[in-house]
Amino acid sequence: MAAGLGAQEAGTTVGGADWVAKVKVAVEGPRYALQRAASNEVARSGDAAVPALRAYAESHGKDRLPMLLVDAIAQARTGSEATTALLREWATDAAFNWRAQALTGLALRESAADAELFRSALGDPSHLYRVAGAKGAFALAKRGDRGWDEAKAVLADPDPRARVMFAMHLWERRELSARAVLLEAVADDRAFLDDDWGRRFAVQAWRALAAAAQTDFGYRPTASLAGNRDAIAKMAAWAELEMPTLRERGDEVDLGGIEFRSCRHGDLFVRWTADGFDFDLDRGRRVDLPVDDRAAFEAAVQEAARAHPEPRAVIGSVVCDYVQITLRAPAHVWKVAPGELPPALLDLVRALRQALHDHDAEAMAAEIDARLPQFVARR
Repeated sequence: MAAGLGAQEAGTTVGGADWVAKVKVAVEGPRYALQRAASNEVARSGDAAVPALRAYAESHGKDRLPMLLVDAIAQARTGSEATTALLREWATDAAFNWRAQALTGLALRESAADAELFRSALGDPSHLYRVAGAKGAFALAKRGDRGWDEAKAVLADPDPRARVMFAMHLWERRELSARAVLLEAVADDRAFLDDDWGRRFAVQAWRALAAAAQTDFGYRPTASLAGNRDAIAKMAAWAELEMPTLRERGDEVDLGGIEFRSCRHGDLFVRWTADGFDFDLDRGRRVDLPVDDRAAFEAAVQEAARAHPEPRAVIGSVVCDYVQITLRAPAHVWKVAPGELPPALLDLVRALRQALHDHDAEAMAAEIDARLPQFVARR
């Protein structure tokens, strides 16, 4: 009897399941299908697998836990005190890769004890964390708690991805305030270099609205915005809203770009044209600086291409955070993990930072300064 209790306390065998083994498969399984199945089983276990999860994190490091497992636990909405406590620890750990997924788990459980955590998340640098906080604040507001006014602000978030993600969540819950944001998203075809983020969210928003309208109005996901103008106009009429502004990709010719991506610290997007530098996913900020006035930066670009001639490369082990540098001529894409940025690529980023500094764009230079140390190669 004592041995059986000891096994339960260690989280190894509960109800006939070996949770230590299942957590190990969820993290280290040789195939994705095995990892996914084990993750779902761990998630459905409720509190039973929590001791095994804690033991694995303690012995291997929390960052070994994959997003697939954390997200499965968050979405399952199972468990009680032990699972909620674990999600709270993950959600409040600023160094944990999947803290936004953990906070989403608390939001889906409508944890009133986390009301202040949800509200504080609305000002986080990560758009995923802001969306998770908004979901929690909205859930509590629907139950009579305050917080809806703060959560609703995410529908006007400066990051278009956050706006659409939260609007989709609200639309699934029949919240009509999301309709205008989704219609705006349908009319967005912008991109960041090779990332067609506008069209990707447009298709998701269209499917959500078309399901409610029970017709697609002739919309074609692969067509241009101009080709879908009539369908969008019909959708706007159905939604009883004005025709949204069509946000085309524009005629800017991007010569290259740098994107700092971080599940923990938020994203930063920079790209350059012949006439200057554009910041943010949607070119929200610009610094005019023509090619003739940025000789040091252009020299650093060419040196990076010479030092790393491969057209595409991943440097280091990328899990969540990375910096990606893209050049159009010569064509290169380098994706670099934290602590792995080689000298020539580091010099390129520093040259960009210096060009901004020299032309009084201190705020933008400071944003690069804040993110760069994470990627500087360790000695």
